[in-house]
Formats: sequence, C-alpha cells, structure tokens
Amino acid sequence: MAFVERSYKEITDEILANIVEDNRTTDNKITDINVGSVTRTIVEALSREIALLYSQVNRVYLAAFVDTAEGNSLDFVVSILGIKRHTADYASGKVTFSRTTPTPADITIPVGTVITGTKLSNFETTEEVTLAKGKKEIEVSIKATIPGEKGQAKQKNTLTIMPKPVLGIEKVSNEVATELGVNDETDDQLRVRAKRALQGAGKATIDAIKFAAMYQGAKAVEIHEMPQGIPGEINIVVDCDLGKKENVQDAIEVTRAAGIRVNLLFTEKVMLTMTLQIILDQSDLLEKELLTIKGKIEDKIKEYISGLKPGEKVLANKIIALALSIPNVHNVMIGKIKTLKNSNNDDTVNRVLGNNDIVIGKFEKAELEILSFEITFGEKSSTYLDLKVEAKLTTNNAIEEQEIKQAIESRIKTYISRIERQVSFDEILKAMDDPYDLRYSIDKDKTTGKAIHSMDGIIVDLCKGAKDNVRDDEVVELRKMEVNIIK
Repeated sequence: MAFVERSYKEITDEILANIVEDNRTTDNKITDINVGSVTRTIVEALSREIALLYSQVNRVYLAAFVDTAEGNSLDFVVSILGIKRHTADYASGKVTFSRTTPTPADITIPVGTVITGTKLSNFETTEEVTLAKGKKEIEVSIKATIPGEKGQAKQKNTLTIMPKPVLGIEKVSNEVATELGVNDETDDQLRVRAKRALQGAGKATIDAIKFAAMYQGAKAVEIHEMPQGIPGEINIVVDCDLGKKENVQDAIEVTRAAGIRVNLLFTEKVMLTMTLQIILDQSDLLEKELLTIKGKIEDKIKEYISGLKPGEKVLANKIIALALSIPNVHNVMIGKIKTLKNSNNDDTVNRVLGNNDIVIGKFEKAELEILSFEITFGEKSSTYLDLKVEAKLTTNNAIEEQEIKQAIESRIKTYISRIERQVSFDEILKAMDDPYDLRYSIDKDKTTGKAIHSMDGIIVDLCKGAKDNVRDDEVVELRKMEVNIIK
C-alpha cells in the first residue's frame, strides 16, 4: 500500500472531530473548540508537528523509487545497478602555435600555457612541446579550466589570446571547435540511464547493445536489423564525440551476440548556422531582457536539434514554434541558413529546401553551431508575396519595357492595398493584365507565386485558381517580384 501524506488541516479537523465525538460518551465535556480557544491552540500545535513528520516520512518514501528520488537519494537508488552519476567533463581540443618565419632555434611551449578568447574561459596546454628549429608551427592539445558547456569554445579560430605570450610565438588559434564539455548529469538524465540499464541487463539484445553504447557516452544509437535482408547482420549508427568512439566500439563488441556481424557507423556532423528574424511585442525592453529572450530561444532550439536522431530532418516549422513559445515573441521567420559537413564542406544548396527544412543524410547528425538574431519590434504580422511574372511584349522599345515592368508592379501594389481577407491569384493576374495596354499580355500559365505567412512560416504556392486566406492581424506585402520579358 502506498504511503499517503496528510495535510495539517486534515489532521487538525480529525483530532477536533474525535474530541467532539468523545464528548458524547464522557462526563468531562470540552465544548469550546473555536479558533483561539485553549483546546484548539493545543491541537493545532500538535497537528503542525504531526504534519511535519508526515512530510518527512513521505520524502523518505519517495526517495526509494527511481521515478521520484532526487539528488543524493537517486544516486543511492541507482547504485544498486552499479551506476554512478556522470559529473561535469572538461572541453578539450587542439590549438596551433605559429610564427610567420621559421624559428632560428628550438622554442619550448610549457605544459599549462594559458590560451583564451574574447568572452571565453581559459584553456591550458596538456603537454610540453617544442617547436623545432626551422619550423613555423606546432599543434598542441588543450583542456578547459572550467567543466561543462561554459568551458567550451564552440567556434573555430576563437582561441587567439595568450595572456602570457611564449617568447618567439607570434600567433595561436584553434582550427576546429573544441569537443563539447558535458555538464553534471541531471536527475532526469540519470533516471533514463538507470532504466536503460535494466532493459539492457542481459546481453545480445537490441536494448542491451543500445545501453552499452549509451553508457560509454553515445548521444544517440540507431540499430537496423538485416539491412541487406541477411539474417545475423545489423547496422549500428552511433552519434558520439570523437574521444568516445573507441569506448563505444569496445562496448558494442563485448555486448553483441556471437555470430552476429555488426556494421558500426559513426555519424558525420552537419554544422548549422542560422539567422532568426524575431519580432517582439514590446519595444521598451532592457538589454538584459533581450539577452534573456535570445538565450531562451537558443536553449530550446539547441535542445530540439541535439535531440534529433541520426538522419532526422531539421524542421523549420518546429524551430519557429519553439521560438514563438517564448513570452514577448510576436513573430519569427528563418533568415539565412548555412550548412557545413565536417566543418569545411559548404553544402547548403543541396540541403535547404524551399520551406527551410534541412535534409540530413542517413548517417549524419545535425548540430547547431551558430544562431544569430535580427530583432525588430512591431505589432503586425505579414503575408509576403513573391511573384514571378511572364509578360509577352508587342514592342521592341527598351524604354517601354522598363515602363511596362513599373506599370505591372504598380498595379499589383494597388491590388494588394485593397486585400482584406483573401489573396486570389486569379485577381492578381487580372490586376496585372490591363486590357487597355496593348503593349503586353501576361502569360497566365507561366506566371506563379508564393504567399509566405510570417506568423507561422507556412508557404502557399500560388497559380491559376489558387486562393489563400489572410490571418488575423496580418497585412499583405509584396516582398519580391521578377518580371521576365518575352518578345
């Protein structure tokens, strides 16, 4: 039977009710139990202490279960499974010490040499190295002095400062970002890991293999049985930091069943750089408040992207929805997007779709590298129109061609100014094609457009017969218009 905690009021009411009941069977009558009476004051004092004991016993009871235990109590519960809480890890990486000309003599760079960057924590070299005579540069391993994410250098070429320069060294820089430092494991994360331990207590099962990899630091594990239709073969796709790969590989090898062929693949990182155009409700926010809003948006988007499975697409609408969930954010649009595979191969064109979704390959994992913001203030959202117009001309006069382009754009803007609840593409075509201007005609089959709703990022394709409703508090704006002249 589960322990049921009782409140101070429940205890007080029950004791007083018992006193009233006893009055019926005894000669000693206690008649005054009103607020302020001696009897009630004594009862309330006792009830408060009893309620406190109930609360303490309830905490002890909850501390015995993995779903409800917290802090040190949870550590004791999961220790039965041989699990210990992961403590904060230090970010690590490499920097290159260099000079413009070959060194005339050996230069020793001592262990513990401090490197830092603007608004970054300090890093120290973990080994003593020597830049040999005649050489210009040397690479050295470094480690953060602060554990967890606060000690990371998330971008390349940001560790460029030597507080105490080494004689003969002119420059220092990190050519790649440091490997992520891990924060202290939270209670929720520890609970998940403990449950996975139970699922993977045996060996040779899918759950056991997943747990073994996760226990060694894998962030995500995808297992596909019989990828070629051949029994006894599995593909395992693992997302983990570079320093964890060997441990993960060993753990899978020990856990797999005899006779099972394992094709182990590690994900390749697709680094995302993204700009969000944010419209805020208030224009009188302090700098600190703006930074708080940016920080909350960034945390939510990072959590979403880091939680994606290998090969899972990054959804633009999900990013917009997360940003809109933050108080004071009125509207969100995704601006520039850039994707880099393995930190140096720009493949944005092949990944970013027309609706700003980002395609991730089967053995790839998305990771947010840079998130920047363009902040504006306003109350109205917009439906933006992007139009591509095909116009057939009956004139060869270049001056008239330019005048016709301006006339078409003017007629479109006039039509847009009259829109209230609905965008009709047939009405757009009608507005562009002036029956009294015999110098041109609109090719209605080849003229197309898009309506982009800034409120939620939804894109509607426009063609003959298409209509799109304007949302409440939205205004229609002509964002882009291309007029292709056909003679």
